[in-house]
Amino acid sequence: MTNVPDGAQLSDDGQWWWDGQNWQPVAGDGGAPAGAASFDFDSNGLLVSAENSPVPSQGEVLKVSFSVCNMGTAAGSAHVTLYIDGSDTGINWDSPELQPGMCTAPSDGYLHDVPGQSEGRHRFEVRADPAGPYGGSATNEIDVGAPES
Repeated sequence: MTNVPDGAQLSDDGQWWWDGQNWQPVAGDGGAPAGAASFDFDSNGLLVSAENSPVPSQGEVLKVSFSVCNMGTAAGSAHVTLYIDGSDTGINWDSPELQPGMCTAPSDGYLHDVPGQSEGRHRFEVRADPAGPYGGSATNEIDVGAPES
């Protein structure tokens, strides 16, 4: 761990140290990071909202927002899949290549054209592949209201 400054905060898994702005990989032998990319979502998690109104209502097209972070020890890309109520929606997003400790979101911050849902509570989940040390997923449950008249 020769690249970790004295007193730096280490991640729970001991593979990252905090430089005050970003997580940096702990160097392997010879001071160079080695290994593989792995991805988790940032602390904002998964946000779900209506595409064109302030509150989701039955059948209304939705959008989701998230940011994925490379928690691994090598550069790589995440393949993110959206699930609703446990079912694969077929909506996917591939990140650009990210260096360890870097995060990114879809180009305008959202995945658009998520199918409208029936009235009631629904569970949304995004899963990143390859998954990071915290499981590579983020979830959110929302209540979809009655159809707008």
